[in-house]
Amino acid sequence: NVSFFPLYFIFSDLFYPFGNQDIKNPSEDDGSSPVILLEKPFVYFGRVYRKTYVNNNGDLTFDGPLSQPKPSNLQSQLNRDIIAPLWTDMDNTVGGTITYRQVTSGRILLAATNNINQYFPNLNFTASWLFIATWDKVPYYNNLQSSSSYQVVLVSGGSLSFVRKNENHISELWNYYRTFNSTNYFSIPVLDENKLFNSSNVSVSGRWAFRVDGGPQEGNPLTLFDSIQPVCGAVILPQRYTKYEEEDLDYMYKPCLLQTNMEQYIYESVLMLVRQ
Repeated sequence: NVSFFPLYFIFSDLFYPFGNQDIKNPSEDDGSSPVILLEKPFVYFGRVYRKTYVNNNGDLTFDGPLSQPKPSNLQSQLNRDIIAPLWTDMDNTVGGTITYRQVTSGRILLAATNNINQYFPNLNFTASWLFIATWDKVPYYNNLQSSSSYQVVLVSGGSLSFVRKNENHISELWNYYRTFNSTNYFSIPVLDENKLFNSSNVSVSGRWAFRVDGGPQEGNPLTLFDSIQPVCGAVILPQRYTKYEEEDLDYMYKPCLLQTNMEQYIYESVLMLVRQ
């Protein structure tokens, strides 16, 4: 079920080119790509990976596909490495495309080298490999009126690894999450999803970049009882509040604030990169 995406290259100020010769994910609700053998190894928090999966619901995994439409069960995923630019219930059976490609030469690789050296000026980095996964105008499940476009790029050169996230359009009309619980993570401190597209850690609105090769010092500690932290929409409480069932919270929409008879919870950040 692997197909090529026979379109011209699509350019964006934020996105790396995609389209021509990209491989297209199957049009399948909660589907995934087949196993993708990486042309060069990718070091992720001290682990070396040689394969990955592009999952339709907005994340990359390394040990197998992930069909879960949202990060609703912390414990079941604690032992997995996940990169989730936007983990939510997306549906490419009714529109949009999810594609990926690997790059080992040419101007895109040079652009990545220049970008990383701009963002991390003391490393003298040279990119040797890119993995580019793009969600282009993919609708949300049961909500055809809204869709999102975003891209995640794995960048490798020698022993150094980076993840770049590009957001061209994230619809505000539906719930969405980043990722969830882990021992190491990066935090994107955005409370209002309307401001997400204008946020950045590299002074380019809609773009984020992280170094991810070096282990715990590259992220921040996170404990088991930290919660999934959505930008908006349904709120899931930390595990210690087990008397609250997830289905009771699915339809509590923005702002990201939940009033209970115990206390008020305000979630102050969203998580992007996770590592067990």
